Amino acid sequence: MAARLDGGMSVRHWDPAFAEFREHYEDTSVEIENIEGGVSVSVAGKTQDAIKVVRNHAAIISGFVEKGSKEMHQTHPAVIVNPTAPKE
Repeated sequence: MAARLDGGMSVRHWDPAFAEFREHYEDTSVEIENIEGGVSVSVAGKTQDAIKVVRNHAAIISGFVEKGSKEMHQTHPAVIVNPTAPKE
């Protein structure tokens, strides 16, 4: 995922929380470490909004791990509301 985002691409562009993560990606730092049996990924926000987005993303990824593919097919709400965005 980091390679895609570093290259300007998106991941799960149809999911509001992931679109929001992409919007704030420049305000995050991502560390990936190979460990025995897998990888350890640490993501930190550099701004207050990015911190909220990163925490939301972590909760969603934890849900993927806990609930499996059923959760992966769900959409997830963004946490930062853009006050200038048109209301639906």
